[in-house]
Amino acid sequence: SERRDEERRLRERRLQCLERCLAGQPPESRRLFLDYHREQAGTKIDQRAALADALGIDVTALRNRITRLRKKLEACLQNCLEQHR
Repeated sequence: SERRDEERRLRERRLQCLERCLAGQPPESRRLFLDYHREQAGTKIDQRAALADALGIDVTALRNRITRLRKKLEACLQNCLEQHR
């Protein structure tokens, strides 16, 4: 239907904008964000604790870093979507 087609186009546009916004981040930030959200065998808690340990920070500092990065990405995504309406 026309509604499903519009929803599909919106999802594709959001994905393209997200890819563009991620590509605009420094490589280490992009890698951190993707590693933080990657689903692998095991629990998220263990994965995120290991990621924080590898960075030499505690899990709270990791969460704070991810929150700041997520806010940047959300703002970028919103701007991108508004430009491509």
